[in-house]
Amino acid sequence: MVSFSCSGKKSEPIPASDEEKIDNQETISEDKKSLFIEESEPFYPMKETVEDIQDQVNELRSRMIDYEERIASPNLNYSISKMAQLPQLKNEILMNNGTLIQGTIVSETIESIIIQTQIGQLTLDKADVSNIKEIASVDANVVFTGEPEEKINANYHIYSGTVQNQGLETASFVRIIFKLWGSETDLIAMDSSFVDGNQIIYRSGINTDTALKPGEFGEYIVNVKTPVDSKVEYITRDIHWEIYR
Repeated sequence: MVSFSCSGKKSEPIPASDEEKIDNQETISEDKKSLFIEESEPFYPMKETVEDIQDQVNELRSRMIDYEERIASPNLNYSISKMAQLPQLKNEILMNNGTLIQGTIVSETIESIIIQTQIGQLTLDKADVSNIKEIASVDANVVFTGEPEEKINANYHIYSGTVQNQGLETASFVRIIFKLWGSETDLIAMDSSFVDGNQIIYRSGINTDTALKPGEFGEYIVNVKTPVDSKVEYITRDIHWEIYR
């Protein structure tokens, strides 16, 4: 009889110190894994998508375009305001050589004319001037057509005449004012009267029968009551009107 027997070497227990080392190695390996980007938590929460960022870029581009336009616009606005401040042209002077000068005559003598233009004042020799004419105003421009007729009574100075609207707008409530002055430049008396014009009813409801359309004439009569024994040295007159559209 043959008998077999197995004998093996019994495994030795791992020292406690070695077990601690293994645990520490496993902990370290876990810590190393957590350092990888794909497994770590984001530094800040990603709430915006690529589409959101693209929208923000488009909005920023639109703001930049608007900002560039605003930078360029002040030069245009300045040019427009400068044009609006140019003096109104009232006279047109034709020179003998064919040159046409537009401006406003500010002074005139027997030999020369000083005219204010858009580029400054010019002094013209009358011998070189062929013709001078008025330029129609872009607004209403009511002027006297001649000297008034004067009648003097005991207590009244009565003035009558005509005016004309030489502008391009209708003048409403055209009123003529006369002032009487003494020798010491003291005002003795004054009064006014509306012209005999056309009747116009505006969309706003304003109704007037003292309006003058462009090119129309209107008659006036102004009675100025004067104190007894007053001595009138000179008179001044003026025209007031309103514009409604």
